Amino acid sequence: MTARGLLATGGLILLTGCPCPAGTARTDDGQCHAPDAGPPSTDAGRDAGPADASPPDAADPDAGGPDAAGPFDAGLPDVTWFFDGGPDCPIAVLAPVPQNTDSLIALPINGSNSIAYPGSTVSEWQYRMEPPRPLNVPFSPAGAPLTSYTTSIAGLYTVSLDVVDDQGRTSCTSTSRSFTVTPSADVHVELTWTTPGDLDPFDTGPGAGSDLDLHVWNLAYPATADHTGDGQADAWFTIPGDAFWFSTAPNWDDPASPYDNPNFFLGDDTAGLGPELVVVPLAPVDNVYRLAVHYYDDSGYGPSTARLDVFTNDKFVGSLERTLVHKDFWIVYDKSAVSLTVIDTVTPNVDPPVP
Repeated sequence: MTARGLLATGGLILLTGCPCPAGTARTDDGQCHAPDAGPPSTDAGRDAGPADASPPDAADPDAGGPDAAGPFDAGLPDVTWFFDGGPDCPIAVLAPVPQNTDSLIALPINGSNSIAYPGSTVSEWQYRMEPPRPLNVPFSPAGAPLTSYTTSIAGLYTVSLDVVDDQGRTSCTSTSRSFTVTPSADVHVELTWTTPGDLDPFDTGPGAGSDLDLHVWNLAYPATADHTGDGQADAWFTIPGDAFWFSTAPNWDDPASPYDNPNFFLGDDTAGLGPELVVVPLAPVDNVYRLAVHYYDDSGYGPSTARLDVFTNDKFVGSLERTLVHKDFWIVYDKSAVSLTVIDTVTPNVDPPVP
């Protein structure tokens, strides 16, 4: 790792911008020594004088050269601090993360090994996540040395960290780690969306963004009425046939098994972007799931472009996008164990028969 203000080779770290400890001075080798000590001799033919023969005082934390633990010891193995008059910034350090992980995992993010500039402490950890597409998924807790991030849609993520010390100095460079999310469930459905009229899609709260809803109808449960007004009987907005915001965990198929039930892990996103996910870990082989999107409320922001992605057992199987307006009901796919059938029809002006 190299950064402005930091040079590292093996176990050697050079932090620039720090003065030598009191009572020492920097010599030609870049290290801090007592004025009468100087760097150790490399001339094997010269007799060692008293200064050369005297061992460092173990009680003096600044004595003994690079292997001693002093006030600038980072608490890391084989680390030696040097100082040469450059910028005085803290160092952001991120612990490794798994290179591959499943969806819906609370992934630990650890910035607690970040290093403060001598004489200060790290007081703030500023994390940023670059997901495959913009999402409204926060770190929990935000701004802490140890946090977590719940994985959701499939793809490559990069987490970055800056730190700020108690004197307001920010790390000279960010540090980052990348990982890939690969869903493993039999049925994994992702809804994300963008709304051009929403100029701040990352804000939250009532009316902060457009509200699109994911629906998954298990066709093992029969149609009961025409709930969307398209002239065909269906089971949309019903319990237990439809998994959606009002019924996020219906008990499907085998009443004794939780694994064939839909899981609406991230809940109902009402502020824009998404994601909304429905996952069936172990789907019965004969089941067919009808996938749909309802534009529940635009909050005055206008049309949104919805995207639906479908995965089966680590494999991407399909994706569709469509621009929708308030109250549109978009039936996208029929998903079985072996196929994905495109439907791609929209019924306008659908009001849900639930609150």
